[in-house]
Amino acid sequence: MACITAKKGKLRNGEHSYQAEYEVSRKALEKLISERHLPNPWKMPTKSWVSSTATRVNNALAAVLRLEPVVLANELYLALRSYGGLSDRDAKAEANKIARRSMSGD
Repeated sequence: MACITAKKGKLRNGEHSYQAEYEVSRKALEKLISERHLPNPWKMPTKSWVSSTATRVNNALAAVLRLEPVVLANELYLALRSYGGLSDRDAKAEANKIARRSMSGD
């Protein structure tokens, strides 16, 4: 965990008011990321084309009928609920949005 200064502050007399704190924070954050990052990036588990297409069609119909959508990326949904502090509905929506982007190659 790190507590940081995320802004340099206002520019006065050629210097930012929080420049020193910002630099300390930047170095602490770089160290934290360097020490804690995954050696291999997380990738969303792949689904078959048939399965993902069926789920997307189901969700399109659910939107029209005002029903709950099916989660496209369950692991991501669970992480957003557990660690992201999102509500059930927001976590589903965000997980599905990210999953659709990843499926389309964006």
